[in-house]
Amino acid sequence: MGMSKRRKAATIDAPQTLTEGTAQVVRYAALEREMERCEAVAEAGIAAIKAGLAVELAKHKEAMKPLFKQLAAWWAANQGELTKGKRRSIDIAGVTMGERRTPPSLKLPKDVSAEDMIAKLFGAKRPELVKTQHSLDKAAIIKLLGSDDHAEALEALGLALSQKDEFFIAIGAAEQPVDMDKEDASLAA
Repeated sequence: MGMSKRRKAATIDAPQTLTEGTAQVVRYAALEREMERCEAVAEAGIAAIKAGLAVELAKHKEAMKPLFKQLAAWWAANQGELTKGKRRSIDIAGVTMGERRTPPSLKLPKDVSAEDMIAKLFGAKRPELVKTQHSLDKAAIIKLLGSDDHAEALEALGLALSQKDEFFIAIGAAEQPVDMDKEDASLAA
């Protein structure tokens, strides 16, 4: 067996002093704020484009409505001749038009709600026609695992709380430029 090669991790140039750390925090916050500004500019541009697109699409949809009705009437009057009684649609000018059956949908009896129909199906011993969805109530489990009353029983089932520490940086509102000398003095105190 040969020896495995040792691998070195990349060197990280971490700040060594409070002044260097503060300078990096200021730079990090500036970059974060610039990213937020770029995203806001992009979102505003996208919103403007979408608004213009919506206007154009609405114009086209309005222009298409009477054409659709006219073509449906023309189809109804000429379907037999156009299809020679053999098909339900035709290809014309790169477009397929005709009649098609819609996908089936469930129609409940008049004045019967879905809840009433569920009760009727259970009464008719047809529970397989009713969907039941189960999922863990994670918030309730976490709450009980954190209490002294029920934690032991849930832990016996293998449930446990999981938490870890993670590094974070939360950028606050933009402030005045940082005076590094004052910042060092306030942090050292």
